[in-house]
Amino acid sequence: MKAVFDSNVILDVLLNRKPFVDFSAKALALAETGVVTGCVTSSMVTDLYYILYRSLRDSVQVRRLILRLLDIIVIIDTTGKDVRKAFALPMADYEDALVAQCAKRAKAQCIVTRNVADFSGSPVSANLPEDFIRLYAP
Repeated sequence: MKAVFDSNVILDVLLNRKPFVDFSAKALALAETGVVTGCVTSSMVTDLYYILYRSLRDSVQVRRLILRLLDIIVIIDTTGKDVRKAFALPMADYEDALVAQCAKRAKAQCIVTRNVADFSGSPVSANLPEDFIRLYAP
């Protein structure tokens, strides 16, 4: 089972954002333990770096966090075709549309996000972290 983790879920864990961190960490743990194959898009990695650096102001710590994340998460490349096809999706936010398009091409079964409504036009279903845990935890 393949799941794309949205940036907000990753940031909940890496920045210990309360009250979201509990469910987000449990969802991400399913990837860490191999229950699911967890993925992020390549474009998400630059977004994560930027947001983490703005918050932590420590490039060494940010690199360490992202490299640890990449030990448990698979990167889905973002192609030129994905960039174009994302514009055709009936979604208001282009960044989310790009995630959805990459998830579709990678044949992911779901997107784990705290913003399920933002993925209403996605070709891949979106789940809240707590729903994802309920559905896929052993």
